[in-house]
Amino acid sequence: MHDIIADVENIFKADGSLQEQMPGFVFRREQYELALNVAAAFIDEDFLLAEAGTGVGKSFAYLVPAILWATICKEKVVVSTKTKALQNQLASRDLPALRKHLGLPFDAVEVKGRENYLCWHKYHQIKAGRISLNSEQQLMIEKVLKWAETTRTGDRMELNLDGTLLKHWPVLSADRYSCQKDRCRFQDRCFRMKMIRRARNADIIITNHSMLLADMASGSQILGDYQHLIIDEAHVFPQEVFEQSSLVCSYEEIIFVLTFLFHKEKQKERGMLMPVKHEFAELGALVEEGCGIIARAQKLLRKLFKTASDGIPSGNLSGAVYLNASVPHIWLEELVDIHDECHYALMLAALKLRDIAAADPDLQDFEDYAVQLEIWAQNSRDLLNSWIYDDEKICWMDCQNSKVTAFCSASLDQASVVDGLLYSKMTSLIMVSATLTVEDEFSAIVERTALVPYMHSGRLRYYIAGSPFDYKKNAMLFVVDDLPEPGHPAFDSKVAALIGDIIDPALGKTMLLFTSRRSMTLCSGLLRPICKSAGVELLVQYEDGDFARIMDRFTSLDHAVLAGLETYWEGVDLKGDLLKLLVIVKIPFRSPSDPYFAAWESYYRKAGLNAFSGFMLPDAALRFKQGAGRLIRSEEDHGALVVFDRRLISKSYGQTILNSLPIKNCRITGSVELAEHLSRWL
Repeated sequence: MHDIIADVENIFKADGSLQEQMPGFVFRREQYELALNVAAAFIDEDFLLAEAGTGVGKSFAYLVPAILWATICKEKVVVSTKTKALQNQLASRDLPALRKHLGLPFDAVEVKGRENYLCWHKYHQIKAGRISLNSEQQLMIEKVLKWAETTRTGDRMELNLDGTLLKHWPVLSADRYSCQKDRCRFQDRCFRMKMIRRARNADIIITNHSMLLADMASGSQILGDYQHLIIDEAHVFPQEVFEQSSLVCSYEEIIFVLTFLFHKEKQKERGMLMPVKHEFAELGALVEEGCGIIARAQKLLRKLFKTASDGIPSGNLSGAVYLNASVPHIWLEELVDIHDECHYALMLAALKLRDIAAADPDLQDFEDYAVQLEIWAQNSRDLLNSWIYDDEKICWMDCQNSKVTAFCSASLDQASVVDGLLYSKMTSLIMVSATLTVEDEFSAIVERTALVPYMHSGRLRYYIAGSPFDYKKNAMLFVVDDLPEPGHPAFDSKVAALIGDIIDPALGKTMLLFTSRRSMTLCSGLLRPICKSAGVELLVQYEDGDFARIMDRFTSLDHAVLAGLETYWEGVDLKGDLLKLLVIVKIPFRSPSDPYFAAWESYYRKAGLNAFSGFMLPDAALRFKQGAGRLIRSEEDHGALVVFDRRLISKSYGQTILNSLPIKNCRITGSVELAEHLSRWL
């Protein structure tokens, strides 16, 4: 066999191909050794868990061996990521750079979910007036007409629309409900089918975890056959498996389709059924009957979710409400009765849609909507049965602003799902992330990713590539030891006051990482006047725009403070003076209302094991490590990490988290001295 190991060495070594050909490339031994480990996993048909610290350059370290393997051995390699930012970076920056500077000929395809692509069938249905739109939807269509006729990809990423219009994209996008499949007369032009056809013949596929798992469940209908898989951002993969395999009946999803079929707007009838009523006079009575049933289904659906909302404990504004023996029997009986009515209405609506579809070949769309209504009706019944009878599943209701938005359930046995449908089919598997170890041990992530059997068989290997950055010189951790513990009534107000004390334009930009929206809202409310008087702009998640707008604003300002939740704990890359001070308000233990935690807690309880040491602590350590990783992003960065949660030093488990951090410089300080210490360090 061709010596791929030698090729990897020649590409990554000092004075190798990358350093000679690519401007700005710097030899890093950590990257070099990681690339060799990835290549060895391909050759030896092993599974590899690799932690690559910030600055290692993990993308190139796995892409180069993957390209060599795919082109030399003629075997496809799939690369999956969590964030769109990394997926886009790999597809539009890293792979083109490697193709240019290394002269390696390969075909790479980026695979996204169907909802990202324009649907020609829907587009022509709208142009023909067969889909009734409201004024905002019509304005969105007018804005994209020129683009739709000229785009080569059909990818909504090309559009430059504001959020108020882009929210109507589903009217135009491909979806599983309305897809005509083999019946579609636009199949040869279908953007999604073009992507799938290219993926079948590609050397490298770049996709995301959600798409990977959806393809896994479909029997590889999208990505095709492959036996070599790289999972980047692997620390979130177990939770993605949990979420993707959960059964969810979402109010918004069902009501969107029902409303799309028929609704009244200012006493005017609208929806997909209206043009049928006008074009097919002989179907008038059938359409009228169908509209009446759909209207009743909408009414019952609203009643079902309102009844569910009325039964949740007071004060539960957002999160998950679990269904167990403690739920009121009368409330559950009422919910079941309304559900049965709703189930019947959905099935009856599906029957009428089938009758309409059978009347004319041009009305086949309604067959697909009928199938979807039947699926929802069956799923909701399965969910209710799980609530009442199945103790091997965790069941809950998602809530937003004290209203139930979805009914959900998930199996406690996630391992068999991902092993049987994915791992067992892989010849080689590489899982890589900046945060996989707790105290340099992989045991927690091995269990979470269901790789224990492969560990026992000796097929699983490990590698840690430490960060090349000089944390001792450039980073300092400050732990404040005289604040009350989180949960104390005075904690949030004291945190806000202390943040106000350390906000100083001379110290540079600041990012505040919170673990709860309530805490962030309270603190930011107290901070706004303080920031304003200091001439510093405060940017708060959910209050000052979406992620992209807040990040653009933060990076463009000379002085700013950013406050965010989980979204900002990872994937944020602020180099140099863009971030000098990072504040982690609390250790990120998951809320008991988090379904992912509740599932693992149930798993450990059933096994007679300790859920805190088995799940909560290692999970918090990894999330803390991920958040702390926002601080030092380049060799030149210099900054401070401040933690207001004194449990980090007062509780024995705090040492586990500290031992897992790359930042080893730690100073324990009181509130009064904190500002002075920061000023001296920064």
